[in-house]
Amino acid sequence: MASNNQSFQAGQAEGWTEEQTRNMTDGARQKAPEVKDKTLETAEATKAKTHEMTETAKHKTEEVALAARDKSGQTTDATHQKVQETKDQTARIMQETGEKVKNMAQEAAETAKNMFGNAGSGEAETKNPTDDSPADDKH
Repeated sequence: MASNNQSFQAGQAEGWTEEQTRNMTDGARQKAPEVKDKTLETAEATKAKTHEMTETAKHKTEEVALAARDKSGQTTDATHQKVQETKDQTARIMQETGEKVKNMAQEAAETAKNMFGNAGSGEAETKNPTDDSPADDKH
């Protein structure tokens, strides 16, 4: 009799296992759409967040590039201005130097003229090179 009893118990265990398996399968089938929807929502949220971060990074990169370009333009403008100022200053110095050299040459010529022009009369007249007044002729 034990074998009938064992067969009965084995049948009950098999039935119970099948029922549990069916319950689990049904539960999984019922949960599958929820899991699928949740997975889709997560994927869409991740995609949106990635897009947002990409746009933010793109915008920040553009801001940095514009700021760098502006700074570069300002530096270039300042450099051009400094170059122009240096050119103007150099031109002024050259003009002043040219005038000084011209004045010195004129004074040297006047001094030579006065010295050699009066050499025939036996007198040498000296003129102060800084004195702009005409020299007195002693002829």
